[in-house]
Amino acid sequence: MDEFLAMHLARLKAARDGLDRLARAAKESDLEFAMRFNLILLADIISCLGQWRGRETMKHWPAWMWRVAFSVVEESETFLERQRKES
Repeated sequence: MDEFLAMHLARLKAARDGLDRLARAAKESDLEFAMRFNLILLADIISCLGQWRGRETMKHWPAWMWRVAFSVVEESETFLERQRKES
């Protein structure tokens, strides 16, 4: 399970970093960034899964965490791939 969490956290962080770069570029160009909500969710998911992996006591475990832990990263990766192809 630890190896699975490590791999999934790496995917989440890569998606977050890619979206963050695009969000900063959009802000510099004074453009709307369509994936801002995913960027916020990714930070929360990374935090919760990282704490869970480290067996830390969490303030709360949002009920939606497992439901979106996979769909948000997949949606974000699809968006990033589409942006790479358009560039």
